Amino acid sequence: MNIGLDLKFEGRQLKVDGYSKRTEHGWSYSDSAVRLIEGYIRSFPRLFQQLQRLEDKEDFYTEEELFPPAPEGQEAETLADLVQWLKDSGARSLRQIPLDVETLSEDQVKLVEAAQDAV
Repeated sequence: MNIGLDLKFEGRQLKVDGYSKRTEHGWSYSDSAVRLIEGYIRSFPRLFQQLQRLEDKEDFYTEEELFPPAPEGQEAETLADLVQWLKDSGARSLRQIPLDVETLSEDQVKLVEAAQDAV
């Protein structure tokens, strides 16, 4: 199961509208993307600690490797909780668009509309 946020897709030449874009210097991420990543790390801190411990391994891990039993007195993190968090956060419904497409954010559109109304 893919437990990533899927904010970029280099191989498919796609980006996530309002979250990531490819520049001549590499990938850049919006404040919305940073908040989403921070929320992920804050919600599953032991998962990220495990990933650091396992960094020399392949890209594929077992559920047991990623979600070992919680220390006594702490709530366990589970794959089911993570999947639910991904759904609840909206990460699984973000719009993917081709890398070369430029779009305006909702706030930018509102500014253009307000300027048009003023004219």
